[in-house]
Amino acid sequence: MTAARVVRLNARPESIEIDLASTAVVCIDMQNAFVREGGMFDLAGLPTQKAREVIEPNQRIIGAARVAGVKVVFVKMSFKPGLTNAGGPNSPNYHKEVGMRLLRAHPEYAEQSIVQGAWGSRSSKSWPLCPENRSSASNATVGSWEQTWTSS
Repeated sequence: MTAARVVRLNARPESIEIDLASTAVVCIDMQNAFVREGGMFDLAGLPTQKAREVIEPNQRIIGAARVAGVKVVFVKMSFKPGLTNAGGPNSPNYHKEVGMRLLRAHPEYAEQSIVQGAWGSRSSKSWPLCPENRSSASNATVGSWEQTWTSS
């Protein structure tokens, strides 16, 4: 069993104690489709500037976590080419998920979307701390989409 390494973080609305030995930093969806101009969210008319504003602070957090020996997990959302794992017309995902609606209306946006292998599914170039492909990558089907996580 790993010995506890408790630290106090100055956080809002109040400080919090965490055990670094049983903590992970989880980074969700820092992909071109969600954060870059010309990505899926941008093409759908959704704001992306706030997402880009968190890149640098998150890089500092991830760097500090790695120095402290804290596990860092990256979660990326993607669909298989042909959207075979996206759920069909009877799936809520088919009607509610931004990417599904956008791709039905504009199939020409596939490269900006979160289809596996597309530019949109890759990590933003301004996000160098997120590994693209690691031997520790795992795939899991969650609901009707596939998520990939890598730890470092």
